[in-house]
Amino acid sequence: MPQKGLERALETFAALRRLRPELTFFIVGHEHLPRYRAVLGQLVQHLGLADAVTFIGPVSEAALLTSFYRHARFYLCMSEWESFCVPIIEALHHSTPVLGYAVPPIPETMGPGGLVLFGDAEAMAAQIDAIWDDATRYRTLQHAGLQHAARFSDHALRAALQRLLAELPDLL
Repeated sequence: MPQKGLERALETFAALRRLRPELTFFIVGHEHLPRYRAVLGQLVQHLGLADAVTFIGPVSEAALLTSFYRHARFYLCMSEWESFCVPIIEALHHSTPVLGYAVPPIPETMGPGGLVLFGDAEAMAAQIDAIWDDATRYRTLQHAGLQHAARFSDHALRAALQRLLAELPDLL
């Protein structure tokens, strides 16, 4: 979907790949708009990324989706807007730090398990490159992300709903 900011993501990846030529980028998700997918394919060609970008398409098998999360260095979310963005929490749950564009509610959703990106593609690539090999920072993001994701577990959400329902009579 155009609001997902995939053009920005590809431009940022191209800038990052100039710094780290060994990187690959997997784009996972539905391709509901064939013309938009064609535009993205042309951009991949234009940026010289044909050997580094793979469009996976939809993944409904849980084990395969888990594998993508667990083997990714980062989950990149460059959306123009989101209502909540469940994949951010899924990434954090699988110990994958999030790199998110500075548009609400992305920073709020990823919490301390991610890095807020800002600026143009070159600036965002530099921000990513600066933390890529920082093992201490990476582990800190992983740990904080796991703790943050736990707030959205079935148990935590059930407990929050029960507290809210218990307080409801006092509010009426």
